[in-house]
Amino acid sequence: MSRVVCLFFILVASKAFAQGPIPVKLNGKVIAEMSDLEGIYVINLKTEKATITEKSGYFSISAVVGDILMFSVVQFKELRIVLTQKHFENDFLFVKMEPIMNVLKEVVVRRGYDNINAVSLGIIPKGQKSYTEAERKLYTATDLNASASLSGMAGGSVSADPLLNFISGRTGMLKKTIGSGEKRVLFKTTGATV
Repeated sequence: MSRVVCLFFILVASKAFAQGPIPVKLNGKVIAEMSDLEGIYVINLKTEKATITEKSGYFSISAVVGDILMFSVVQFKELRIVLTQKHFENDFLFVKMEPIMNVLKEVVVRRGYDNINAVSLGIIPKGQKSYTEAERKLYTATDLNASASLSGMAGGSVSADPLLNFISGRTGMLKKTIGSGEKRVLFKTTGATV
C-alpha cells in the first residue's frame, strides 16, 4: 500500500510542478508617426498565438512573463519584445515602432522610346488628323455640347459656354491665335511634342 501512496504523491507533485504560469490577457497600443496603425501583426512566438492591431493601434494578446512578442508589418521595422513582470504591472504595454524609409540615391528618367506612342498602343487610329493646341481650345470654346450642360438633362438643353465666349471676346481671340500661324503642336500621331 505504501508504494501506491508514494506513487500517487509523485504523480500529484509532478502534475503540480508541470503547470506553468497561467496566461494573462495583455493589452497594448502601438505608437508610431503614422495615423493608420491597423493591421500590424502581434505574434507571441512561444505560444504561436497572434492578433492584429485595430485602426488606432490597440491590441490584446494572451501572454506570460518570458514570452516574446513580435510586431511585424510591411511599412515598419520588425520589433521583438521579451516580456518582463514590469510589462504586466501597467494597464497598457506601449510599443513604439519605426517606419521603414527607403531613400533613393538616384532616379533616372529615360527618354528615347519613340516607338511607343498613342498610335502604336492603339489609342488613336493611324492617320488621324492632329490638332494644334489653339485649334483644340477654339473647338472647346465654340462647341454646343449637350452632354456638358447640367448633367445632360432631358429637354435638349445645350451649353451656354459658346455664347459667353462669343460675348466676352474669347472666341475671336482664339480665332486670331489660329490665324497668326501658331504651330505649336502638342500631340502628333508620332507622339512627339514639337
